[in-house]
Amino acid sequence: MADPLTIREVLEGYRYFNAWELQEQNEELPKLTIEESLRQFFELCAVARKFAPDAEHIFLADKKVDWIARHERMKQAARAMSNGSPTTSPQ
Repeated sequence: MADPLTIREVLEGYRYFNAWELQEQNEELPKLTIEESLRQFFELCAVARKFAPDAEHIFLADKKVDWIARHERMKQAARAMSNGSPTTSPQ
């Protein structure tokens, strides 16, 4: 069995990496075009497929909801920019 300290260190490393990744996404994704964003997604899929060829359905299912939500927000922003209205409704 692995040393508990080692497991904690690994989990802490994941926590730091996940925080960094979230910050990177928040800073960089808004700068990407739709085409660049999709290219990165498909490149990531290709890498994941090499490491776990049988797990592609899990990876895609996990990201499907996020990509659908992003697509809807992009469509809403495009509509707002074309007609000059705000992207959110007043509460």
